[in-house]
Amino acid sequence: MSTEPRVTVVIATRDRRGSLLRSLAHLDGGAPVVVVDNASADGTADAVRAAHPAVEVVELPANTGAVARTDGVHRARTRYVAFADDDSWWEPGALGRAADLLDAHPDVAVVVGRVRMAADGSEDAVTRKHRAEVLGRSPAGPDVLSFPAFAAVVRRDAHPSMNTTWSATSRAKAISWVTTIIVIPSSASSVITASTSPTSS
Repeated sequence: MSTEPRVTVVIATRDRRGSLLRSLAHLDGGAPVVVVDNASADGTADAVRAAHPAVEVVELPANTGAVARTDGVHRARTRYVAFADDDSWWEPGALGRAADLLDAHPDVAVVVGRVRMAADGSEDAVTRKHRAEVLGRSPAGPDVLSFPAFAAVVRRDAHPSMNTTWSATSRAKAISWVTTIIVIPSSASSVITASTSPTSS
């Protein structure tokens, strides 16, 4: 079995140094991480390099907003890319489960995690909203109408910016046991361990 990483984590950020450093400390150690800095003025890039030398930092000359994620996708060399915000992180083991699911279902372009609040473990309202917008179901999971980008793992060659000939039917799957956790900065020490068992949704 290959030990090469299958997932790169891409985080776009701007002037959120403290929050970003807390989030990076929670990420799985084996996953490559690309931080795309949207022209921060608070020393974010230098702080990340000092605290997390293995993280690749891309400094943009201007704030491009969420488009910065595309710069991160282009830096990734793994089969899959997981997005996170600078105040969120993936539960340990979640990226591996997402990669396993994408390996098993080559016609699926995206899997999406359930979002929980770090302060009390409650499910985020965005997760409930998107789970209610199910279009249908297939062996990989429910087909959803929309999903939060910060909780998504995408097949890199299916990303719109890659200009590939990936022609399988793109379906987004909301998988309840691939979980990401949102950090509440004022309660950053209150971290939950979410269930890793599949649940009906």
